[in-house]
Amino acid sequence: MRAVVMLLLALACSSSLAQERETLTFKKTRMTVPSCGRQLVEPQSAGAITLLPNQVACFALKVTDARIQLIEPPKGAAPESLLVLKLWYEPKTGKSFLSIHNPLSLFLTYKAHILRTGAKSLEYTTTCPVLSHRDGLEFWTYEISEITISDLALVPESKTIECH
Repeated sequence: MRAVVMLLLALACSSSLAQERETLTFKKTRMTVPSCGRQLVEPQSAGAITLLPNQVACFALKVTDARIQLIEPPKGAAPESLLVLKLWYEPKTGKSFLSIHNPLSLFLTYKAHILRTGAKSLEYTTTCPVLSHRDGLEFWTYEISEITISDLALVPESKTIECH
């Protein structure tokens, strides 16, 4: 009983950041891969993808060596078999979120440039690799009006993750 009380006290005294992580982790584990529906986002000539808030982009991936090519998904493809990206803003928290579903069996890395709401130019933002066959979640403590994802690349699985 004493151990349970100590555990509850430790949890109650945890920092707000730890509580936020727990909330995000709980929320993320309950999320499913977003439905693709009608494709509204087209890749740009260099393979970059620009998303606006509440847009979902779905692509089948063609991998040649370490190069990734985005292609239109076949009709009826399950979202779990596709690269699925979604950008959204939660007004209650004041945070913007990006989820990325990696359908591949290697880690997926990418570069991202964001446009803060009210800003006039894009800025680079750090990103973390997305684990194989998993969802990645990035978030910012402000509203984002646009994000451009580029330079998708595969890296071997690793025991450590480095964000760049």
